[in-house]
Amino acid sequence: MAYVFIWSFAILLFPLLLFCLEVVVGCFRYAIARRATESLRIVPALDQTLKGVVLVPAHNEHSVIGATLESLLSACSQNMRIIVIADNCSDDTAVIARQYHCEVIERTHAQDRGKGFALAFGLEHCRADNPDVVMVVDADCTVNANALSDLMRCADHYQTIVQGAYTLVAPEHAKPATRISAFAVFIKNIIRPLGLAKLGGSVPITGSGFAIAGTLIDHIDLASGEIVEDMKLGLDLALLGQKVEFVLPAKITSVLPTDNQTSQVQRARWEHGHIGMITKYVPKLLLFSLKELRWASLITALDLCILPFIVLLTLSAGLSIILGSAMYLIGWSVFVYWIVGLNIMLLVALIVANALRGSDRLQLKDVYALSEYALNKIGLYRALTSGKRSRWHKTQRELPAQPPKKK
Repeated sequence: MAYVFIWSFAILLFPLLLFCLEVVVGCFRYAIARRATESLRIVPALDQTLKGVVLVPAHNEHSVIGATLESLLSACSQNMRIIVIADNCSDDTAVIARQYHCEVIERTHAQDRGKGFALAFGLEHCRADNPDVVMVVDADCTVNANALSDLMRCADHYQTIVQGAYTLVAPEHAKPATRISAFAVFIKNIIRPLGLAKLGGSVPITGSGFAIAGTLIDHIDLASGEIVEDMKLGLDLALLGQKVEFVLPAKITSVLPTDNQTSQVQRARWEHGHIGMITKYVPKLLLFSLKELRWASLITALDLCILPFIVLLTLSAGLSIILGSAMYLIGWSVFVYWIVGLNIMLLVALIVANALRGSDRLQLKDVYALSEYALNKIGLYRALTSGKRSRWHKTQRELPAQPPKKK
């Protein structure tokens, strides 16, 4: 029986400990970056001779594609071209994109549907031009003024894939659950990658705002039916000994859906896909790290084992109470101290991370909704354990159609 407690303690300890380390280190680096953004700009100025391509996969995005292209055109520098991939569109996405004088390619396929297939189509289209860097920005995102140049120069400098700071923000007057979701994304896409990169791991590709060095194009496979195709790409690179680097100054932003059903479907897609990646890639990464003696692959595998934010908090709270009580009763007080100390460190780290968000930070009234938010997760994981996996489909937008502004 004692061994059961020891192993349970280890299973609880290591994911929580790594999560805490990532958040603490990430908060420290984020605080430094807010004071002096240039401290993280360790790459020389952009070489104006480099050729860059921005791929924008789009499926029925007529209501948002205009704002995206406006921000991309404002951020474009010399020798950058924008290619919109109108994938299985039944609306006027392609028409609007052409009115912005962007290159548009259209793709239709009854079976091979999804972002991965669209990106593979776009890569094949631009391959003949031998671009130095290929960047990917989703059709519902906006980028800051220097995002594309930051991504381009870092991808060329490191000769790998780099991920920008991709955030999902809650719209004005959003419900507490939506604001909690935005905070969870901030931890997952900004704070943890900053910490993971400092710890020596390969950061995850988070969906939009990443760049691929041209030398890697022939070594990657994007045409897959995986529901988290971006995460799969980063893990495939880790198995090749490549690290995905993080570029904080390159900011890419999208708005979370406010419809509850849409949000649940989107979360189910992400989290079911994450669980699938754990079972598929963790054994491979562990074996690769032992065989090649690569710390980056080991820490990446351990990071992948960290469950989604709210699930991790819920499980840690439940297991802490159960294990702490049991160990106290059998006289193993030292383990109780470890559990209590770890949870205190976790709570303090999350409070600091929330404070760093400034005006977007969670309020006390939002925290009250955590229990309801956690309960909503039960349905997601019940579907997972019953064998029902989420499939790719388009996230519904509630934004009104935008009249295009010709450039």
